[in-house]
Amino acid sequence: MEQIGMVLRPRGLQGELKIQIHTNILGVFSGLKSVRIGERDFKVTKSSIQNNFAYLRIDGVNDANTADRLRDEIVYVERKQLPLDKDEVLAEDLIGFAIVNEKGQKIGTLKEIHDTGGAVMFDCETFAIPNEDEFVLETNMTEKKIVVRLPR
Repeated sequence: MEQIGMVLRPRGLQGELKIQIHTNILGVFSGLKSVRIGERDFKVTKSSIQNNFAYLRIDGVNDANTADRLRDEIVYVERKQLPLDKDEVLAEDLIGFAIVNEKGQKIGTLKEIHDTGGAVMFDCETFAIPNEDEFVLETNMTEKKIVVRLPR
């Protein structure tokens, strides 16, 4: 399951949920069929995005009081619901990849990925490198390695 948001509060009296978005794949909210909220699965009857928030109507939640019980719960979808292009991957898929230099020598392992707001950084044990074309030369999904050029 992939995390896509968190329930903030109900919107209106009909139990619509206001969702804080936790994904950059906004297309997931178009035509969304089902979600897991907390530990429960729900059928989605309506979804939309407005003003940087998602709004969901789900089966079984028809009033503000019921919706309010879901406040602060995390919203998940099955990975197959994510509209990824054939060559797209999720950042979490890269964790554990070998980090190798241009000569093919292993220099680390990708431990975490951080979005600093200004750059996405690959944390590789004892060093970090920006995920920019200047430094990340190749991502090989088959060999589970990332070829990098270290800053001088």
